[in-house]
Formats: sequence, structure tokens, C-alpha cells
Amino acid sequence: MEVKTSNSPSFGWKSIMAAKDLLSEGLRRRIGSGYNTRVWSENWIPTIPPRQPKDNGSHRDHDLFVNQLIDQSSKTWKLDNLLSLFDPGDIPLIRSLRPSHNFSDDGFCWIYTKSGAYTVKSGYKLAGQIKERKRGALQTWALSSIPSAPGLFPSNSLYENFDYLLCRAKRNGATNTMLACFPWIAWFIWKARNEKVFNGKDILPPDTIAPTTETSEARGDDQSKPCLPRCQVDASWMANSDVFGGGLVMETEPEKHLYGSTGKEQVLSPLHAEFSSLLCAMMYSLHLGFMSMNFESDCLQMVNLINDEEEWPSLVSEWNEFVHLRSYFTGFSLSYISRKSNVRADLLAKGFVLRTETFPM
Repeated sequence: MEVKTSNSPSFGWKSIMAAKDLLSEGLRRRIGSGYNTRVWSENWIPTIPPRQPKDNGSHRDHDLFVNQLIDQSSKTWKLDNLLSLFDPGDIPLIRSLRPSHNFSDDGFCWIYTKSGAYTVKSGYKLAGQIKERKRGALQTWALSSIPSAPGLFPSNSLYENFDYLLCRAKRNGATNTMLACFPWIAWFIWKARNEKVFNGKDILPPDTIAPTTETSEARGDDQSKPCLPRCQVDASWMANSDVFGGGLVMETEPEKHLYGSTGKEQVLSPLHAEFSSLLCAMMYSLHLGFMSMNFESDCLQMVNLINDEEEWPSLVSEWNEFVHLRSYFTGFSLSYISRKSNVRADLLAKGFVLRTETFPM
């Protein structure tokens, strides 16, 4: 990232350098052990775009590495060190990062995908933001999970898009699951259009596409008989809060329930909160002696991430801890349930101070 253009660069080198600003905008240094990241010269603070930390006016040691800010026995941040070095506004951001428990190397994550992995789609999206290009229905379709077909879909023509989706998409590899969101995308594009026409409000394609996935996921409900013992988990995360809440409902026998809730220090995103709540629930299950447990969550992203063992650079520390805890279970499963089926855990997460049981921090 520090390389500069030479006096007579080749076309290939010019192309590489053209992407430098894009990468600088979207790449954040991911903290594992902290041994590979310099405190004052690398962009590891989780802001948009990522940046270096701000000092509080104290002397900067340019040879200071992030690992020197981490208590190596507890794998938590040394609060005294943070207070003595950084601007007060940066301290909650730093503490929202979860150091690795097994000395994994630092790396990079792409902040414009929830997984932290770069995708061409997210790169094009960011490039459009940088160049301030106007977005519309065409880009909304391009951001969807429905595979593009060059020259066919997406198109500027509403009729061509509908013709493709209704008559030709399956022949080009689109599955029923992929196409399930099609009506919702069309609906939310129409709503975005009305907001612009009648209220003068611009809704960007990422904000148009986001509720279509949630709406499609929320349509169904689980009707099958539960497999016991089971543990439903949920998290409550708010951007401007210092903490997030976690809740669980454990059914060990028919009609026999244990309830738990907790509040923990703020983390980077709702997905981080969901994952941390699952880790707490796993520890609680083991603490009670349940070595076999069926966990349930209404966070489809987390369920898919874990069951498909996807690589998410932004969640490396949580993933390593999950693998460690899962090794103690003789039986483990994680399945998706609708929000409607997870109301009790959701209420416990939102009101963690009103708890009858507290699972381990």
C-alpha cells in the first residue's frame, strides 16, 4: 500500500495503482495477536474509512506494536495503556475489537462486506461511491443474489428484467432460493422511486436491497417438533450504546426452561454481537454439564457462516474461540429459526438487567 508510481509505469502497473485509493478506502488491519501491527502507522481503527488511532497529546512511540496494548494472560485490552495513549473517542472503538485467544496473525479485512472478505461486487460498489455515480434500479438488481447475465440481466428496461426473471433466469443457473427475493426487490425499488418522486429522498441501492433479504427470510416459521435439549440465543445491538445484550432460552426437557441474559462490552456490529452471544451460550451449556446441545438463532448469516465454515476475516477471533468451545461438545448443531420463534431470547437480550439466570461472561 506504500508503493508509489514509477516514472514510466507499464499499463498493468498503472491499472494496479489505479486501485490503490479503492483499497486504502476499504481495507482495515485486522487484529489477531497484535504482533504484526504498528500502533501509529497502520489503519486498524474500525471506522469508515479505516484510519490510524488518534493520540491524546502524549508522546508517540513509532515502534509500538498493538500486542503491547493487550494483556497476554486474559487476552483483553490494557485499559490503563489505552487511557494514557489515545483520544477518549477512540477507546470504545479499540475495545470493540476482540484480540485472538490463540496468537493468530494479524491480517486485513474488507470493511464493505460483512464477512470481511473482498468481493468484486463490493469493490465496484465502493468505486461508485468514490466517484459519486448516481445509483438506480440497475445497480439494485446487480447487488442482489440473483446471478447476472451479461447482455440480458440486469437491464435498464423494466420489461426486459421481468422477462428474464420470469422466463429465462432458471435456464441460466438461478435457483428458486435465489429468485425468492425477486418480488421484494421489485417492491422496494418501487418504494425507493416513490420516496424520490414525492419526498425528494434519495435511497441508495444498498439500502434498497437490505430489507428485501430480511423480508424474504421472515416469511416462514418453524413448525417442526423441537429436538431437545435446545438453546435459543439472540443479541440486541445498538450503534450508540456502550454495551450489547445477549439472551438465551434453554429447554432441557419438554416444558422445562432455563432463562439467561447478560450485558457485554460493545462490539463492532450486530453480527459480532450474535456470535458473542452464541459463545456465551455455549459456555453456559458446558457449565451446566450439557455436552450435547441444539442451538437455534434467528441470525441467518451467522448460521450459514458456521454451518458452511465460511472464511470471514472480520470474525477470526470469534471463530477460533468457537472451534475451541465446540471441541468440548459430544453433540452440536446450530439451526435457523424465524424471529417470531425467538421472541423470548430477543426480549431477554433487550432487557438483560431483568434476568433470572446469568450465563458466564
